[in-house]
Amino acid sequence: LVLGLMFATMLAFLLEYLDNTLKSSEDVEEKLGHHVLGTLPILKIGKGSKFGEFHPRWMFLKESNSVFAESIRTIRTGVMLSGVDNSQKILVVTSSTPSEGKSTFAFNTAFALGQMAKTLLIDADMRRPTVAKSLGLSNKAPGLSELVAGTKSFEDCIHRISEEGGVDVIPSGKVPPNPNELLSSKRFKEILAKLAQEYQYIVIDSAPALLVSDALILAKVASELLYVVKADQT
Repeated sequence: LVLGLMFATMLAFLLEYLDNTLKSSEDVEEKLGHHVLGTLPILKIGKGSKFGEFHPRWMFLKESNSVFAESIRTIRTGVMLSGVDNSQKILVVTSSTPSEGKSTFAFNTAFALGQMAKTLLIDADMRRPTVAKSLGLSNKAPGLSELVAGTKSFEDCIHRISEEGGVDVIPSGKVPPNPNELLSSKRFKEILAKLAQEYQYIVIDSAPALLVSDALILAKVASELLYVVKADQT
């Protein structure tokens, strides 16, 4: 029993020593050297919800008095005050790996900014697009890939959901074989510049940064890069 207790104690300390994941806001600022905009609580998928597995992405609108919604408002304030001289902001949202809450954060942040100014949400995660499905749109709904390719117009690719928070959405569209080339093209930059004339805030949901280089490409055209980390995982 004594030896077992000693071994268990040593093992617990060893596992704690080997665990290099981020656990708190202070941990993030110390290890990454960047300011933390806010902390979001863990969300459980609501059973029987109208939006099913995508219920967390509608939390800001559907449960506006929740702790999660208040945390999103805090982050929104930080975003708005981080560059007061720049009235139009292009925000790129990314994370290290999948399943860290990146798309959920992008969704709710777009709805929060939509209450303050005209906002556009773009699904640029063309490896694993989810925005169209979250909105109940068909996988064949025209979006960013068709817009950049020039096969569809702005009117065809911008889906208006004004009744759900005053936010317009451009889904990923048909998954292209070369997302990197599409996002780094001159045509994409021209489209983004034109959209920036119509919208005060553009929120771009990008692919995880450690898997592909899409986020690095988008960071070059962004006014701010929002990096999502998950406690005890990142």
